Amino acid sequence: AARVVVGASVPVVRVAIPLTAVDQAAARLRMMLAIAGLVGLALAVVMSVAASQVLSRTLRALVGHAQLLSAGMGSRAPAPTTDEIGGVRGTLDRLAADLKRNVAALADERERMGAVLDAMDEGVIALGADKRVLLVNPAARQLLGLEGEPVGRSLLELARLPALAELAAQARERRHGSAEIELGPSPARVLLARAAPTRAAGGVVLVLHEVTEVRRLERIRRDFVANVSHELRTPVSVIRANAETLLLGALS
Repeated sequence: AARVVVGASVPVVRVAIPLTAVDQAAARLRMMLAIAGLVGLALAVVMSVAASQVLSRTLRALVGHAQLLSAGMGSRAPAPTTDEIGGVRGTLDRLAADLKRNVAALADERERMGAVLDAMDEGVIALGADKRVLLVNPAARQLLGLEGEPVGRSLLELARLPALAELAAQARERRHGSAEIELGPSPARVLLARAAPTRAAGGVVLVLHEVTEVRRLERIRRDFVANVSHELRTPVSVIRANAETLLLGALS
């Protein structure tokens, strides 16, 4: 209601509407808001499901490709995109290329090392930190007369040589050492063993070289010198005695 001034009189204007109409309009508004909310929620759910399906499909492809890479198969991931998933795909491609290069380099290194070890006349035995044999080359097998698979066995199981085990224990303390070891009573053989620690903690490398022939030649040389000295001692003594006799006046 509001007053309206018209000349000397002051009339009042009143406007009214039933509350039922207001309640109906509010109910319609609430219904429209509820429907709009439900429609928006349904659209959000549909869009989320669609996006998750696309993302999960891409992630499954990436996981499958990573599993192939871990198994040693596969070369490149699907065509990369410019989003974060594309960055992951590109990273997988680079990792796959680096992995192939590293594996190829390791294989070449292993082949070169194997060729060197197979061609060596010296025996080589590598021990790990757990004191188990990691590597034995053919020369070491021949020198020690090994049979079966030596890898994974302890050094004393491989060869009953306490001196060799003591040499390996000394090398584990980061000290180089060498020792001569005799094998077998007949025919007796002599091995010159050297031990050195590896870069890996607790690892030891033993190098064995047969010096039986060298020691035999040294004994022959010593015997020869002793025999020559003995054989020359008698005539030299006679000559010396005669010379001294002549010098003391026997000459005149």
